Amino acid sequence: MNSPSMNRSVDRSEHLAEQRARLRARCEVERYAVRTNIENAHARLESDDRGITAVRRVVTQPAFIIGAAAVLVLIGPGRLFRLAGRGAFLLNATRRFLPKKVVRFLSKK
Repeated sequence: MNSPSMNRSVDRSEHLAEQRARLRARCEVERYAVRTNIENAHARLESDDRGITAVRRVVTQPAFIIGAAAVLVLIGPGRLFRLAGRGAFLLNATRRFLPKKVVRFLSKK
């Protein structure tokens, strides 16, 4: 009683079910990738926000501005940039070697 048209219908249904399963799996993989990218971007932006907030807090202090001008006059811009570069290098190197828990603790407000 199995007619050729019925077999074709079953084959088509199986094919569509397989295709749907593949597409669902692909969607899940893509959702995971998007979610991971968003979480990474969010973490970077949070770090940037903390840095901007810290800079705003410091820069709005008149004593800081006067002290920075005095340091610039006393040691000169060339030496100041060399020292800042070395300091940034040491800070970055230290963060890489410290355990992640310590780095997170130091990064908090």
